[in-house]
Amino acid sequence: ASLFNKGGYLMAMGTWTIDSGSGMDDHAVFFTSEGQVAIYQGIDPSTAAGFVLVGVYDIGQPVTRNCFVKYGSDLLLICRDGVMPLSAALQSSRVTTKVSITDKIQQAMSEATGTWAGNYGWQLQVFPEKNALILNVPVLGGQQQFVMNTLGGSWCRFLGWNASCFVQSGSRLFFGTAGKVVEAWVGANDSGIAITGNALPSFQYHSGMVQKRYTMARPIITTDSPGIGVLLGLNLDFSIVEPVGSPTFSPVAVAIWDVATWDDGIWSGGLTLRKDWNTIGGVGYAAALFLKVQTNTAQLRWASVDYVYEPGQGIL
Repeated sequence: ASLFNKGGYLMAMGTWTIDSGSGMDDHAVFFTSEGQVAIYQGIDPSTAAGFVLVGVYDIGQPVTRNCFVKYGSDLLLICRDGVMPLSAALQSSRVTTKVSITDKIQQAMSEATGTWAGNYGWQLQVFPEKNALILNVPVLGGQQQFVMNTLGGSWCRFLGWNASCFVQSGSRLFFGTAGKVVEAWVGANDSGIAITGNALPSFQYHSGMVQKRYTMARPIITTDSPGIGVLLGLNLDFSIVEPVGSPTFSPVAVAIWDVATWDDGIWSGGLTLRKDWNTIGGVGYAAALFLKVQTNTAQLRWASVDYVYEPGQGIL
């Protein structure tokens, strides 16, 4: 009570540094269930001069005891306000959630913490090999993951990984699920089942705030296999509608070294560029192309999209 005037109980303790090392400037941080953090500096808690209280701050309430992860020189904290870097959370003192790295998906994050905060399995996992930060979200009847690209800060959602916990071993990522441990993010299928991916970029006002009739679109895609199914759909004026149907794909059998017949087997190649024009249709002010893909053998990267449209003369 002398430190935390909101009461509660101690949730977790971590170390926080400014220089990304383990030098004398490391701080000991203590998180409470009510969203307060006490920060100490020093090396000897048995003496008053050797262990000094830096301050007590208000942050968001942690959603789990496994609520933080080391991220460079900072700590990332899972709380009801989002995933907060400790350095930014202390500066904002809950004035704004813009400092949260989940700000781009704040609505989805708020719904997740509001509905499933009490479930077991919340965890942050850094996976540098894929430039990814994985937030495990234990939803009802399973798990899903919010995954951030650490290079650009963009988020996506993973489904189908029923992970209770994650751990990285060397350059490989594993998760624990019911009765077994599974290696994650390896290969082009989920235990033989094709992977389906949905992507929707931001809506754009091409040629400004006038109505337009969209006629064609060309997604620029790189892939290492022609046997990949792609389904497209035009979304207009911030209405999000998934393309109807399932992408069709034809798995391409490639040769296996020391098994296939020489001069007869088909060897997989590198990434090739696909830039086919596709007919679309619709009238609106802003547009975004919804892309749905399915494959169990191939890699795919979506670089950009071109549109053909006829602009109107005004906003009506």
